[in-house]
Amino acid sequence: MAPRQQVWFRIGVGLGFCALLMAAAGGVAADQRLENGGFEDGSANWAGVSFSTSSDCPARSGDAAGGLVVDADEGLAQAQQTINGVIAAGAYTIEGYALLLDGTASLRVALVWQDAGGEQLNQTTRVLTPSASYARFSLTEPAAPPNARRLLVRLSATSDGDAVICLDGLSLEGPPPATSTPVATATATRTPTATATLTPTATSVPVAVATNTPIPPAGTSTPGLTPTAIVVATPSLRFVNGGFEDDVTGWQKYGGELDTVTAPRRNGSRAGALTSATTSTKWAYQVVAIDPDRAYELAGYLQADGGVGAAYLRISWYESADGSGSALATDDSTSRISGGGSGFTYLTTGPRTPPPGSRSARVRVMLAPAGAAAATIYMDDVSFGVATLVAAPPPASTVAAPDEVIEAAAPAIAPVAATSIPTAAASASRTPTPFAQVASSIQAGTPLPRPAAFLDSATATESGAGGFDVFSAIGLAIGSALAIVGFGGALFYQRWRGT
Repeated sequence: MAPRQQVWFRIGVGLGFCALLMAAAGGVAADQRLENGGFEDGSANWAGVSFSTSSDCPARSGDAAGGLVVDADEGLAQAQQTINGVIAAGAYTIEGYALLLDGTASLRVALVWQDAGGEQLNQTTRVLTPSASYARFSLTEPAAPPNARRLLVRLSATSDGDAVICLDGLSLEGPPPATSTPVATATATRTPTATATLTPTATSVPVAVATNTPIPPAGTSTPGLTPTAIVVATPSLRFVNGGFEDDVTGWQKYGGELDTVTAPRRNGSRAGALTSATTSTKWAYQVVAIDPDRAYELAGYLQADGGVGAAYLRISWYESADGSGSALATDDSTSRISGGGSGFTYLTTGPRTPPPGSRSARVRVMLAPAGAAAATIYMDDVSFGVATLVAAPPPASTVAAPDEVIEAAAPAIAPVAATSIPTAAASASRTPTPFAQVASSIQAGTPLPRPAAFLDSATATESGAGGFDVFSAIGLAIGSALAIVGFGGALFYQRWRGT
C-alpha cells in the first residue's frame, strides 16, 4: 500500500475508533441510588404518610406497586426515602411511573438536599397530573449542592377529596457515593522535632441555582403526566408567591418542613404549610430589599392546628444587602393566634419604618409549637410591600427579639448566567471544515444542559433511559460515517492509482 493510501486508511480507522470511544463514554450509566423502587419488598426503605403497598394499585412490572392514598380530611399522602452520606457532585435524576387509580389528585416529585445538621440547602420539585394509565415521569437536578450530606427523595399526592396515586419502577441515577478523604496522622520520630499540624481547608458555600423551566399555558392538553410548576430557591430580593400558587417558590425555611396543601386554603388552589416536630421555634421566610426611608407592612392569613402555641408575623431588619448577619431590629404582628381555632385569621404588622441604615429585611411567618408533638400552621395571601401612611408612623423597633438568630446570606440572590453554546455563526471569521460544520450544527440544535424533566407516554420510549442517550447515538453515527468515508477514500485512491 502506497504511503498516501496508508495515510487515508489510518485517518479513517482513527476517526471510527474515536467515535466508538465517544459513544462508549457517553453511554456509561450512572449508579442506581434508590432502594426498593419497585416495591417488591413492600414498604422497606420507605417512610411516609398514608402510603401503602397493600392498596389496590396494579403493578406495572413485577408483582407489587406503591400507593399514595389521600383521605379527604387530610388532603395529603407522602412517601419518602433518605439517602445519607457524602453526596457526590454531579447530576441526579429520579424517574418512575405513576397512575391515577381513583379521584383527582396532583403528584409532587421532589429532590430535597440537606446538610449534616438537617437544614435544607436546596429543593427541586415538579408538580404533575397523573392519568388513568401508567405514564413515565422524570426530574433532574443538574448539580448537587457542595455541602449536601443527605438527599430526600419525596413523592407527595394532594387532593381535595379521596384519591389514590399508584407508583412503580422508581429509580434515582447519580454519581457513585463519594468517599471521605483519609486524614493524615502524625508519626513519632526518634528525635523530637516540630510536629506538622493539619490546617483545615475552606469549604465552598452552597449556592442554590435558579432554573427557568417553561410551564404549559392554561388549557394546554399534554398526554401522560403534565408538569405545572417547578420549585427553586429564592430567585431575587423581591417578595413573591404570597399565595403559594407556585408551590413554595421564593420561600425558605428555618427548621421544620415547608410544603403546600390544597386544604385548608383561603384563596386559589393552594396554601402554605409549615410543620414542626420539636419544641424549637420555626419560620418560613423570604429576603427582600428595602428602602430605609419608606414604611413597610407585612400581612397575611394564618390558621393553626392544636399543637401550635403561637403563630404570628415578623419583619427582621438588616444592615446587609442580603439579609445576613445580626438583625438590627424586629417588628411583630399586632396580634397572634394559637392552636385550636377554626378558619384563617388576618394578621398584620401595620406600617413599620425600618431602622436607619437598613438595606434588607427577612419577612417571616413564625411558628412557636406548644410542645414536641406535631404542630402545623397554614398560611395564605401573605403580602409585603410599601405601606401608605395616613398618619405619623409608629417608631421603629430598637432591639431584636430574644429568639432572633444570626443567619447566613440568602442563597441564589442573582440568577446564574446562561451557558454559551457555540454555533456555526459564531465562527464567521474562519471557514469551518465539513466536520466542524456538522459538529457546530449539532451543538446549535441541542439544548444544554439536559432538560430538568421530560415526559413520555406509557407506550413511548425515552432517549437515555438505559444509559445510552442521544449524544452517544450522534457520536456513534458521525464516527461511523467518517470511518466509512475514510475506508472508501482509501479504496478509491487505491483503484485510481491502479495498485
